[in-house]
Amino acid sequence: DKQVPWEASSLTGDFYFVPPTETTGDANLENERQKIVDEKRKLNEERQKLNAQKEAELRYERQNLAAEKKRLAAERQRIKDQSAKKQEFQTYEKSDTKFRGLIGYGSSGETSFNSTSLYFVWGKWGFGLSRLVLEATSSGLTWKKVKSQNQSLDLTYDYMDDITLIPFLDDTTLTLGLGIITNGEATSSALHTNTQKVSGYRFMGFLGKNFGKWELLGGYQYSTFTYEKLSSANDYSASGGLLVIGFGMEF
Repeated sequence: DKQVPWEASSLTGDFYFVPPTETTGDANLENERQKIVDEKRKLNEERQKLNAQKEAELRYERQNLAAEKKRLAAERQRIKDQSAKKQEFQTYEKSDTKFRGLIGYGSSGETSFNSTSLYFVWGKWGFGLSRLVLEATSSGLTWKKVKSQNQSLDLTYDYMDDITLIPFLDDTTLTLGLGIITNGEATSSALHTNTQKVSGYRFMGFLGKNFGKWELLGGYQYSTFTYEKLSSANDYSASGGLLVIGFGMEF
């Protein structure tokens, strides 16, 4: 007789009397699949971090650009206002000639001094006179008390006209000058002697801030000079500097 195969409609999968065992190759394949899944997950996380970082950088750059635009707009407005104020204040034609006058006073210990300077300026060159008066009292036995005065012929030059490197220095002039002491007199009250033989130099430098046709001046003046034979055997020398202030006027 023929054997009829047994069938059962309730079976849904393969049927084994002895289940097959998982091979090493299958395990390795599963591990590789898991590694690929993990790598994809890490790549997605890194991509999200990079996107977030780029977005933060773009947001920061946009903020900086907005701040820079505001700063530039404020600077343009400041320059515009300053230019309008300058044009409103300077409604005259700038002159090539001006008059300058400076004075200075100071003291140090037993020494006092004062200076007066007058200049006529044409273009960038200035010509004028300076006078220095000095009273010095010495604790030594040679001079005791000496009173001296001298005059110098000065030449100045407006080295930098209308400095614009810093907004505060707009309409500012730097002036440097040199003077040659031509005459003077020194008297020693202790020795009852005097001399009019004097020689020396004077250096000066000052800044001038322009306000229309007026100019406010401030600077420093240094002098060094020698009076010959104030005593029968000795010359009298002195040097020093002082701060000076003054004003100028165009005409």
